[in-house]
Amino acid sequence: MSKVAEITITSDAPGARLFMLGNEAIARGAIEAGVQVVASYPGTPSSEITEALVGMADRMGFYAEWSVNEKVAMEVAMAASISGLKSLAIMKHVGVNVAHDPLMSASYMGARGGLVLISADDPGQWSSQNEQDNRYIARQAYIPVLEPSSAQEAKDMMANAFRLSEEFNQMFMLRSVTRLGHGRSDIVFGEIEREKRAGKFVKDPGRLVCLPANFRNNRRLVVARMEKIRQAVDAWPYNRLTLKKNAKLGIIATGIAYGYAIEAVQWLGLEDKVSVLKVGTPYPLPAELTKQMLKAVPEVLVVEELEPFVEEAVKVVAKDAGLTTKVHGKDMLSVVGELSTRQVSEALSKLTGALPPVDFAMLDRIKAETQSLLPLRPPTMCAGCPHRATAYAINIACRRYQQETGREPVKTGDIGCYALAANPPLNSDDVAVCMGGAFGLANGFAHVVDAPVVAHLGDSTFFHSGIPPMINAVYNKSRVTMVVMDNATTGMTGFQPHPGASGDVSVDIKIEDIARASGVKFVEVVDSFDLPKLIETLDKALRFDGPSVIVARRLCGILDQREKRKQGVKTVPWEVEEEKCLAGAPPYCQATCPLHIDIRGYTRLIKEGKFNEALAIIKQTLPFPAIIGRICTRPCEARCQRAEVEEAIAINALKRAASDFGKYKEGYSVKAEKKEKVAIVGGGPAGIMAAYDLRKAGYKVTIFEALPRLGGMMAVGIPEFRLPRDILDKETAIIKKLGVEIKLNTRVGKDVKMSDLKKDYHAVFIAVGAHRGRNLGIENEKAPGVIDGTEFLLKVNTGQKVAVPDRVAVVGGGNVAIDCARTGVRLGCPDVTIVYRRSRAEMPAIAEEIAGAESEGVKIRLLAGPNKVVLKGNKVSGLECIKMKLGEPDKSGRRRPVPVAGSEFTVAADLIIAAVGEEPDLALMTGDMTKAVKDGLVKADPLTLETGIPGVFAGGDAVTGPATVIQAMAAGRKAAVSIDRFLKGEQLDTGREGEAVFESKLIVDTFGITPESRLDMPLLPVAQRRGNFREVELGLSQEEAVREAKRCLSCDCHICIDLTGCPALITEDDRVKIDQESCPGCGVCAQVCPHDAIFLPGAKDGRDERA
Repeated sequence: MSKVAEITITSDAPGARLFMLGNEAIARGAIEAGVQVVASYPGTPSSEITEALVGMADRMGFYAEWSVNEKVAMEVAMAASISGLKSLAIMKHVGVNVAHDPLMSASYMGARGGLVLISADDPGQWSSQNEQDNRYIARQAYIPVLEPSSAQEAKDMMANAFRLSEEFNQMFMLRSVTRLGHGRSDIVFGEIEREKRAGKFVKDPGRLVCLPANFRNNRRLVVARMEKIRQAVDAWPYNRLTLKKNAKLGIIATGIAYGYAIEAVQWLGLEDKVSVLKVGTPYPLPAELTKQMLKAVPEVLVVEELEPFVEEAVKVVAKDAGLTTKVHGKDMLSVVGELSTRQVSEALSKLTGALPPVDFAMLDRIKAETQSLLPLRPPTMCAGCPHRATAYAINIACRRYQQETGREPVKTGDIGCYALAANPPLNSDDVAVCMGGAFGLANGFAHVVDAPVVAHLGDSTFFHSGIPPMINAVYNKSRVTMVVMDNATTGMTGFQPHPGASGDVSVDIKIEDIARASGVKFVEVVDSFDLPKLIETLDKALRFDGPSVIVARRLCGILDQREKRKQGVKTVPWEVEEEKCLAGAPPYCQATCPLHIDIRGYTRLIKEGKFNEALAIIKQTLPFPAIIGRICTRPCEARCQRAEVEEAIAINALKRAASDFGKYKEGYSVKAEKKEKVAIVGGGPAGIMAAYDLRKAGYKVTIFEALPRLGGMMAVGIPEFRLPRDILDKETAIIKKLGVEIKLNTRVGKDVKMSDLKKDYHAVFIAVGAHRGRNLGIENEKAPGVIDGTEFLLKVNTGQKVAVPDRVAVVGGGNVAIDCARTGVRLGCPDVTIVYRRSRAEMPAIAEEIAGAESEGVKIRLLAGPNKVVLKGNKVSGLECIKMKLGEPDKSGRRRPVPVAGSEFTVAADLIIAAVGEEPDLALMTGDMTKAVKDGLVKADPLTLETGIPGVFAGGDAVTGPATVIQAMAAGRKAAVSIDRFLKGEQLDTGREGEAVFESKLIVDTFGITPESRLDMPLLPVAQRRGNFREVELGLSQEEAVREAKRCLSCDCHICIDLTGCPALITEDDRVKIDQESCPGCGVCAQVCPHDAIFLPGAKDGRDERA
């Protein structure tokens, strides 16, 4: 064990084994080869190779550098090779694009000292913008390719590549891939080459100077060299043919896909039935071995990742040899992404009929079923990353500019840590294409779009490829704002140095100095964490007439933490002051709802198609969702913040959808039975809600209802086409099932004395509603043919026969008036007119109900006040009206109607329905109860609903006058709380501020939200409504409900999270917390929070110099 522990990557111990990263194995191969010069630009998945080599260069006696870009790295390696030294250039696959120019010349010139290029390709695009297959670049440049199938082979190929390069005087490419470079395995060491050559430049202008005449000859030489290599590769150990007797199928596999192929063969039990050609040199292909394979089997499958490079070459061999072997490849295997053992197994299964030992379909089902259970974990910038602050500042400055001018700036991004800001919530990039592309694209946009352009890239990228486009902006007078995010490292690939962050401050090159020297007039350096200053500077730059450069400078958060640990400085994380934080606070809709239903909660569940769970959320607050889901006046929708984008969410329709499609097992259990009895006078919405809550609390509850059924105005005042009676009865039945005693047809004050209730019950709740219509106050209103609206609806809703003539006039603009008019239509009246003294904007009825009435043929005469009932004999013949104009607002807030003298006119009518308001019948309030009556209403404390008479409470329309069903239910709940406290001897008025409707303090940002129209409620066709009381609103389908719910903004205060996305900010039970382990103490979130809810413990004002 001790010997194993002593083995390191640099140990000269042939035969020793070490568990290594694939990239470390490649670095080991370079050491064994005796590499003398290494040049690289960092880029995943290649970075660890250079990291390992740079770290040991001095110790092992060779030179290694992080070059400013891949082109320079290639040129450094070329110079070393020209000087006779073994040299290595390392880069990721897209970096080869940057090095392409010198790479082509290097191939033509040949290699005096061994010259190897490592191209780390990235199938699957795990860290790259494309999946380019650099074997094609190699073929274009006549560069032989070694493609290892394992980390061990990668090490061995690397060790041998320099020998091959020198043997054939040709540059070689070692092609690795992400899966190989980032995997780990045991690696067996070889011997380290100890020869140390002295670099010597020998002049050879005919070969080394790229004049056309010289390189014409070089081209002939490179073609000849490649031909020699082509003839040699069949004998190389990396190409190996294994033929099986009587095999009907052959596999030709290259690179890491060879491992998948072998494993698939073993899975399927095809070891003795399939011949295999392992290809370690996809270019040039071992043609003789390939011919042997093609002659031996009638069919082959070429297994390789990405493009059909080998497949195409195999088909060329087959054609040239006149062979008819069927060649499969990308017709059965994906050209996109990484391959896997599964994919190869499925292809082989199709070709051989052999079945894999794994039920892949079952695995797919399990994956689909469990995927939603796993949290999404997209890559994100580290906590404390200064790039996050800079991206946030850019967003704010761009938004301000857009709001001020109407022109939205174009944001061009680049490649680096900051590229992660392109994801939500920062969404920092409108376009990003390549290294340095942010500044280059900005130059183009500046001359073709009528909007500012903000480009950002990193400090390392600036030196890599940002300087030329910056100079181009100066030269061509491009109006662009160029932001350099300077975190003093190449962070995304492992904290490599660069010219501006070499580790030696005395030689570091300042970005701002280069910008000024290049002619940029507007150059500012700002601390990334100083958000006010950074935003202010960006504001100025956006308005500057010319190119501007802002260096947003702050040390990488990870490096900052490392430095602090070295210095023994303790990091103090920020904290959230819960009393100030509004995360989880009620949104506007919930705050405005009289019952404060968790609208955000149930809408969020409907978005996910979870109707059962949504219904359960509603039932926690509202026992009657199917009723309210049909008749609520929707005050919540009036405050919906989505209306700032286009239209409010169909909140009530979603509530109904939850009741339509959700399943809920009603619980009829109550808390421990109590001895106290409560009498409730009235079985309307206030009464049944109070009864429900009090019975659930364990009290013995009795409802006294004058009508023959429960529901009050819901039963006798709302037509069945709005609230079907089966729905009403089904939901109110829960009251009886809970054990509430219900006494119907029992009028308190007539059948039962109020004094008896006070004597026999421990508490009484008066909830008689407002069922008596108000007088019109005009001449002849008592004549036959004039009826009160509530009486009219009661008769219809209780099944009494009501004769409706051909002409009906309804006076009023509320829901009762609309209900009367629409009921008249259903009873066969062909001519129904509503007369309303104000404009349509002042009509208190639900807008959709007004529209429904008009669609059914109801006429509405606006700005018309009733003057007198016109009689012909003893019968009504019309309603004389007078035109109105609107004056100043009255106490209701609506503009007062003022008669226009001399403008009288008559509306022909045989029946006049007065629906100008309702009032309670308080005949029960006799004796000492009269002290609780004032102005025709019961006096009650607005907070506790106490009447001033001990044990007697009142609420709903009897107290407020005619209101809404949801308001009445809220009063019932308030009464239940007060009665419960009263019977327990508790204080009635403490801690009840949140019961009333209030204004939400949330700050909701609707900027940039894409408009999406609200779904219309499906309606019964108008032609099917006459002569019946079928429900008009048919309800949303499940699919429509989900779609509509997705429009919900789920308003909440997660501004710190929503605008920055810092992973140290987390939520627990809808509350924002700061993870004390991961918070680096940067304080950016404290600057973003609009409620000053984030503080730094120990600081006087909650912030220190960092914020």
